[in-house]
Amino acid sequence: VNRDMKDMELFKINKKSLCTSCGACASVCPVNCIELKLNDEGFYMPEIIGKCERCQRCGSVCPINNRLSQINREEHYIASSKNKLEKMKSSSGGVIPAMVKKVITDNGVVYGCAFVGGFRATHIRVNSLEDINLLHGSKYTQSYMGTILKRVKKDLDDGLEVLFIGTPCQVHGLKCYLNNREYENLISCDLLCHGVPSYGLFTKYIEYHEK
Repeated sequence: VNRDMKDMELFKINKKSLCTSCGACASVCPVNCIELKLNDEGFYMPEIIGKCERCQRCGSVCPINNRLSQINREEHYIASSKNKLEKMKSSSGGVIPAMVKKVITDNGVVYGCAFVGGFRATHIRVNSLEDINLLHGSKYTQSYMGTILKRVKKDLDDGLEVLFIGTPCQVHGLKCYLNNREYENLISCDLLCHGVPSYGLFTKYIEYHEK
């Protein structure tokens, strides 16, 4: 994952292939010396860019080192929006826009994936109904998390209702970053996921069609 084996030991990750770049390590670092950078295959991976204090907080919040307790639900639901236009624009049958509208109308905030700066999938914060369209549709590429989890925690601690939408790995990363604390004002939404292509591959795909 990083420059050398000492850094690997710091993260306490045995196989770099297990890293999902959820951003928990970058968000928890007290000296901001961890940054998510693109590797040779175009995936975002954590790298130490400054002087590390070896506090090992990064390893303590890494999802690879933490398992969430499983919750067995007896009831399951299938839903779709009654709004045909939103249903057509959305990949979730219009369920996500309905959830987003409800949270924002209740003065909450939403975190989800949007294309930023062209076609760079990035997790952003949305708190207005005018920006809902940014979150519409599947992006089919790895989303850049940066240190967005810091902002999520601040909103939760400030008492705002928060809806966080992401892949199961990203939601797991958030829960680990929050030390598995149960926030009553947090709604997490896991997308059904089969793995994400790299941003590098996605840009090559675009370049191919441009030619």
